[in-house]
Amino acid sequence: FNDLPDDLEKLQVEISDLDDKIVRLGIANDRRRELEQARKRIAELQGKVGEGVDVMKVHREKVQEMKTRWLDGEDGQDGLRKIIATVDTAFSAMFAEMGNTGQVRLNEATNGEEDDFEKFSLEILVMFRGADHGGGRLNRLDGKLQSGGERSVSIMLFLIALQQMTPCPFRVVDEINQGMDIHNEKAVFDKVVEYNCKRHKSQFFLI
Repeated sequence: FNDLPDDLEKLQVEISDLDDKIVRLGIANDRRRELEQARKRIAELQGKVGEGVDVMKVHREKVQEMKTRWLDGEDGQDGLRKIIATVDTAFSAMFAEMGNTGQVRLNEATNGEEDDFEKFSLEILVMFRGADHGGGRLNRLDGKLQSGGERSVSIMLFLIALQQMTPCPFRVVDEINQGMDIHNEKAVFDKVVEYNCKRHKSQFFLI
């Protein structure tokens, strides 16, 4: 008490200073508690992030496993890649026999480093001998670049190539020659007959 001022006014100032210090100490304590709570929350979130990473890793492994089975097959069952390669071999051979070039391929779409399975697609690429379009290279079959007859030929040969992967007793084809000239009509008809004359193949009804 000896250090306290004797003057009342000074004593009030001293009291006010002490009150300010008390307030500041209270604020500091509140901030300290908030900091501790924030640290605990960060630790909890880091734990959850770690758990999420582990779960994501497991899901990625499962997706990769399913993708491998789907594309490459398992237990003696052909995967999608081999099926499409088989269809491509037959399709390309028939196109080559007609003096043209054709290919069937799987477009394995990606989004950055991730597979984008929704955008996986089957592409038919063709190049017709003597055609004045396409730049002398394989182009995707679509409704704008190729003529109606060229599309009809391509689709019919693709269907014939696809038949070996989907056996059934008989097939019905309507207006097989739609848009074809006489040369392509005969060539496609010969391919249908050739395929139909093989043993254990489907019967065709051409309308």
